[in-house]
Amino acid sequence: MIKVPTILFLLFFNLVNAFSDDFLKTKEEKLKHDQSTFDPKLWEHDNLGCPENSLCTKEAGAHRLLWKKALNEVISDKTKTKEILQKFLTQNGIPLKFWTNYQAIDQFFPIVWNSPCPNHNFPVIKNEKESIYEGVSFIQSFEKNEAHLKILKSSYQIPLSDLFKLRPVVIQKKGEKTPLKFLIPVETVPSYYALDTKELIILMEEEGLFFAIGINSTGKITIRDYDQKLATSMSEPSECSEEFKEIKEPFFRENFPSKFYKDIICKKIPVKNSKSKEDFIYLVTTTQC
Repeated sequence: MIKVPTILFLLFFNLVNAFSDDFLKTKEEKLKHDQSTFDPKLWEHDNLGCPENSLCTKEAGAHRLLWKKALNEVISDKTKTKEILQKFLTQNGIPLKFWTNYQAIDQFFPIVWNSPCPNHNFPVIKNEKESIYEGVSFIQSFEKNEAHLKILKSSYQIPLSDLFKLRPVVIQKKGEKTPLKFLIPVETVPSYYALDTKELIILMEEEGLFFAIGINSTGKITIRDYDQKLATSMSEPSECSEEFKEIKEPFFRENFPSKFYKDIICKKIPVKNSKSKEDFIYLVTTTQC
């Protein structure tokens, strides 16, 4: 993990903007302090390690400090980036985003903000207790249809449901009949598909530092090298051709109607280690919200 050139910084944010709505959050857009909805003990904002303006417990803040310590270790020895982060991922999980609801607060203590998406909040959501929130937990994997996460020495297995909602993705190469299904963190954008490991490669950013993760179709998460040249080889991802309408329609039927997402998108992304002339793959996913 290192400070990256300007081109990589711009690539990260251009990719996010290409697949998503505007996620800028002002303080006014953060989670409103409604003590009638949540436990008052959780409203403290002076817990060491907790992000600004978040709903965050002392334990979550302490776990986040462990993560910051790992980031500092990477800065001190950049040659061990993958080794340090993979070890932390295995033992403690890494911070990833998902959609959640107020019931999660007392179950697995995520760090929470108000969602920036209008369709997640009142008055679109008539009952404020059913509002959707942006959550962050330290995730080890999404395997067996569960989120496996850690807070200090405690482990949790949370079913992937409305309590822990990820972004669905399917990919399909031209000429293949069966698409591969993935679940990825919200507010993330796959840069390319690694054919050898069968993973979507996603560029992550933490406090100005960049690293890459690979997620396979079973939900396993691994720290990976990032191929910047390949990621920028399709600077303007084109829309899927009409012939791939057949993978859009079943995806739509499976994921909609939804209170989380409004629509779907279909793009082409590069393929790493492809032995054929087909150096791209079709990716279908939801809009961010």
